[in-house]
Amino acid sequence: MSLPKWEPEKWNNDFFLTKSHNCYMYSLNKINNRLVKRCREYHNGKKTLKKKEKSYKKKWEFLWARPGKAAGYAFTKPFNCEDMVKGVLLDSPSIKYTKERNSNFKCPKNYYRVALFKNDKGREFHFYRQDSNGIWSHKNGWRKVTNLDCKKQLIKDPLKAKRGIYKVFCGFFAVPCDPKKKRMSNVTRKKH
Repeated sequence: MSLPKWEPEKWNNDFFLTKSHNCYMYSLNKINNRLVKRCREYHNGKKTLKKKEKSYKKKWEFLWARPGKAAGYAFTKPFNCEDMVKGVLLDSPSIKYTKERNSNFKCPKNYYRVALFKNDKGREFHFYRQDSNGIWSHKNGWRKVTNLDCKKQLIKDPLKAKRGIYKVFCGFFAVPCDPKKKRMSNVTRKKH
């Protein structure tokens, strides 16, 4: 398994992939082609939005994965770092969490680094991932993938980057490169 590559064209050249995937999905380096297709169908009027889907403030947000949904764990806003971390670890037990404040923490073989931040109001979260070139990148909601911070500087360390509203550091994760060891969902699964 190889570390995630910096491939902005893979994420940015398809309008429907860009709109249907968020920072959590990007940090896991997973593309859900069913969501891309669904986004295209809604956009082209082949499907209409359900009442619940219309309730989202951001047009494409109902398509996005959220930590915990794949495991059936739901939390409400405002949320704290513990809610987010628990959601990530329940979705993918192979992911390892650390509160260490060093972006170069030792990562197991065939794992890569991901950082999690949230805004101080507990209403927004944001993930950054370290690519194979050593630079960190991210995808802010429906926007395009970038390796630049809010001041248009390369992100060499997410702790030192200008992150805008994402001021609260929640921790780092070591994420397996193997896609089979990572889960994400835009639909909350019922616990059995």
